[in-house]
Amino acid sequence: MLMPRIVIAGFHIEDDPEKGKVLNTKKKYYWRVSAHTENKKVDGKNIEFKKGHLADVLTYRGPQKVFIIGVCIAEQEEVKEWAKKLQRVLKYHLEPADTRYIQQYKEYLKKTKIDTQNTHATKED
Repeated sequence: MLMPRIVIAGFHIEDDPEKGKVLNTKKKYYWRVSAHTENKKVDGKNIEFKKGHLADVLTYRGPQKVFIIGVCIAEQEEVKEWAKKLQRVLKYHLEPADTRYIQQYKEYLKKTKIDTQNTHATKED
């Protein structure tokens, strides 16, 4: 059995009665990318997971959409331990996330005083 190599970090996207769809920045979550999803080809090329994109993931509440804020390629032994605890990515969206999510993420970084110069979650990524 192939073990996953890629782990993504992300924020859930939730419905806010006043603002519509918003990022829930209270807690960062992690998911594993299965070997099947990692090796999936689009137009003959492997998918490249990027910050600033969306993914459909499996959660304890069922499938949900998340905004990717980090991508990690981990060593096999490291992932074997993580994979026991992590839910999996169901689908990766090739197009960048809507600019409102990117703006919300930049506001979160500014609020938490994280350097946005080193953050590549932009529409161009």
